[in-house]
Amino acid sequence: MLNKKLAGLLSAALLLAGCSGTIPQINEAQRPGKAAVVASSQIEIEGGPARSGTLTLGLRGEEENSGIFYRLVLPANKTSFYEIEPGTYRLSAPLSFFGFSSNKLNFSANGQSYWAPWPQILSDKGLMVIRPGEVLSIGVLKAALWTAPPSSSVSLDNSVQSRRALVQDVIKEMDPTSTDDIREMSLSWMDALQSALTGILSDKGFGTSQKSAPQ
Repeated sequence: MLNKKLAGLLSAALLLAGCSGTIPQINEAQRPGKAAVVASSQIEIEGGPARSGTLTLGLRGEEENSGIFYRLVLPANKTSFYEIEPGTYRLSAPLSFFGFSSNKLNFSANGQSYWAPWPQILSDKGLMVIRPGEVLSIGVLKAALWTAPPSSSVSLDNSVQSRRALVQDVIKEMDPTSTDDIREMSLSWMDALQSALTGILSDKGFGTSQKSAPQ
């Protein structure tokens, strides 16, 4: 009887965890019909970089992707490459554990947990359309925390320089010193990564696949 109760509790916990969105596959070799996004994060405490930490960015499906919600877990100062379904998306604060919309972004820094208000302007930047076989560079999500007086902030650096640097980081993974699976991932996405670089240099937003949000 105890085992059945434990199994029930475990099933409920897994179901609730799924309510907060899906963490997509990371560093996957290219597969037919899939797309990818690349992003990073930076965390500052009292004006200095955190030794370690993690931010989680929400990617909400829109239009044909309605019902999809990805949680992109972004370790600080590290480029993350996630495989996703192609389609239309909007940046979002992560969902709560129970799947409710949130107006705050939780993050960790130096072994401590914090939160900052989610700036709605990031969600209002526009819809991002990513096609099969494409790579979209989102940018660098930044969180800053001060204790005197207590305050925190979240911003996104999606400048041409930052988004280009992220794509170049993935390309550099072809280096012989990289592990076999990472090198295979980079090689398989090479054409898409080169196309992403070309697109970044010709625009000022998320990429050539950006779409204006409805007014």
